Amino acid sequence: MATEVIAFPDAEALVISYLKPKMGGVTVTTKVPNPRPANGKLIKVTRLGGSQLRLNADSPLLAFECWGSTTVEASELCRLARAYVTAMAGEKVNGTWVYKVREVGGPAFFPDPDSDSPRYQFSVAIDMKGVAL
Repeated sequence: MATEVIAFPDAEALVISYLKPKMGGVTVTTKVPNPRPANGKLIKVTRLGGSQLRLNADSPLLAFECWGSTTVEASELCRLARAYVTAMAGEKVNGTWVYKVREVGGPAFFPDPDSDSPRYQFSVAIDMKGVAL
């Protein structure tokens, strides 16, 4: 018997499409733009890896880097993004079921060495269902 072929969504694109409308004009992207946003607010989403849990379930590991013009602003942005990402559990996002969101690393101060800008980051594993091809 042939194994069913299952495809998983682009986890970064899925999370970005979910976060953007909730973040009130904050730039949410996979690359730091040049020039950076004038308001200093930026969230960069990066897939660090993760693993396929079973045939139809993926668990990508994602990092969220949150910049602000001040340390307090970066921290607040990180906490807000974390709250929204955690709330994805049990939701269908752009046609993909998100079963579970597990925090791997909580908010941590992580100043940007390139720009010396305040930055906080957190990471999560997001369990999601694939689609049969």
